[in-house]
Amino acid sequence: MISKEVFVKTIEQLKRFNQIESNIQEASKELDFFSFAFPEYEDLVINILTEVCDDKSEWIEYWAFELDYGKEYYKGTVTENDKPVDISTPEKLYELVAKNYYNQLAEKNNFSF
Repeated sequence: MISKEVFVKTIEQLKRFNQIESNIQEASKELDFFSFAFPEYEDLVINILTEVCDDKSEWIEYWAFELDYGKEYYKGTVTENDKPVDISTPEKLYELVAKNYYNQLAEKNNFSF
């Protein structure tokens, strides 16, 4: 499992790159001949984080793409086992992913934390 510090730093960089890309797209809207998009880096990094964190529920992808890096999150947006889950920040997203990772590990090896 990746450390919380590296996870959060990586997510923050992705958010920054995504915002820069959005700003460039917005600024160049009226230029028919100019287009800028570089989504491959996002998919690549999200896929790596998902693999490293063994995120079988795909929370990382959901948070990045469906919740627009948490911008579209509001209380009650996300539930797990009918309980609200706070993934309003990269740190809280990490806590959910890490909890699921360690629960899966415990289940696989027949032990509990």
